[in-house]
Amino acid sequence: MVTGGRLETHNDGQLALDLRVATAAGGRVDVDPDPGGGQDLRFPPVSTSPTPPRAVLVVTAVAPNGGSDPLSPGRRDFSFGARFRLDTVSTSGTLDNGNNLVQRGLSADPAQYKVQVDHGRVSCRVAGDEGALLARSTDRVSTGEWYAVTCSRVGDSLTLVYRPLRGPAERVVVSGPTGSVTASATTPLAVGGKVTAGGVAVRGNSDQFNGAVDDVFLSVSQP
Repeated sequence: MVTGGRLETHNDGQLALDLRVATAAGGRVDVDPDPGGGQDLRFPPVSTSPTPPRAVLVVTAVAPNGGSDPLSPGRRDFSFGARFRLDTVSTSGTLDNGNNLVQRGLSADPAQYKVQVDHGRVSCRVAGDEGALLARSTDRVSTGEWYAVTCSRVGDSLTLVYRPLRGPAERVVVSGPTGSVTASATTPLAVGGKVTAGGVAVRGNSDQFNGAVDDVFLSVSQP
């Protein structure tokens, strides 16, 4: 069980990351075995409580050698995503009606990238200083099944690739300018729900992910 403390994970990337779990109302993250022989993160189940439990993995990174914010792609091409398995019941009223997988920035912020499972469909959003794009799957998620999702912004195109681990992929492409996707260096990257700019778990409608998440990634092209 992991609550508000530190979390040990496996990092295949090139950045040194700081990871912690932000919680509210007794929320927690469990580490469970997955079908591939590894481990995944198990986020809180849906709750009908007026103060439902919240738990979000908060990721921050320090730029090597004092460089620019490594989690802000700017105008460079980038991709992000994860594997996930959604619980059979994953929505309840207005306080738990979405399932965020990976998110940096809120919808009102000048920059955001986000992949989510809302109302049974996967979507990704990228917003920058020139506009925003949203790609949404037409296929619906089967609860209890593992899926992999990748969102890629290349030039003026946003591509969502979404596939069950035992089935064909769906690919959705939308086009339009997004410009520079640049957030404050202190803006955390959140896995499993919303956090404030200070990395505090949102207690209200936080889009708490109800299920398991694994293999979260962010890849930014070199200048």
